Amino acid sequence: MYEYLWRTGTEEPYTPSIFTACALRERLFYKAFMFSNTSRGSYFVVLIHNPFRQLSFAQVGDDKWTWLPPCTAYLDCIYVDALLYAITSWGEIHAFDLNDPIFYCKDYHAGILYWSVTLHT
Repeated sequence: MYEYLWRTGTEEPYTPSIFTACALRERLFYKAFMFSNTSRGSYFVVLIHNPFRQLSFAQVGDDKWTWLPPCTAYLDCIYVDALLYAITSWGEIHAFDLNDPIFYCKDYHAGILYWSVTLHT
């Protein structure tokens, strides 16, 4: 059994959950991507993971994952022209330059993917 803390890198009042290894894997990982970094002649993996579908990445030779703040609810990502683009469920597109030693996020607000309809009866 493993304890799972529902946190996003800030202090939040969530009670830990207890899962088996198999159940924890199902809860923790959402999607994984492997990309080629041609400028470095290397590869890296991007992981969309819980809690709250955050982003982390690891390059060949790294001994730990690097967390990419500041957002949650990522759905998908792609690596083009040395930038990692990630889209959220709110229609925001975030771009990260993973070659820069300081990871910054550039926002592109599409705002078209997340919407709701209220039906009146």
